[in-house]
Amino acid sequence: GNIITLQVEDPEGLVNFLEAKHIYIRYLRDKDVARISFHHTSTLEDFKKVVRGICDWLELKKKAANLDRQRVVA
Repeated sequence: GNIITLQVEDPEGLVNFLEAKHIYIRYLRDKDVARISFHHTSTLEDFKKVVRGICDWLELKKKAANLDRQRVVA
């Protein structure tokens, strides 16, 4: 299989977010990264589902950061 390591802000949050969508990746606490493992039976749709989930999470993080900035300015 192929392994992808993601160095993102709050990798544990990403893992929890995706798990709620029934997408299972691992949080490696000792390295503070998220790890995605694909298997030889994984399909293009599996890959797209993971990518969409990550994009959704990043968009939520971006919106939350914008709200925080608006609160500071107000």
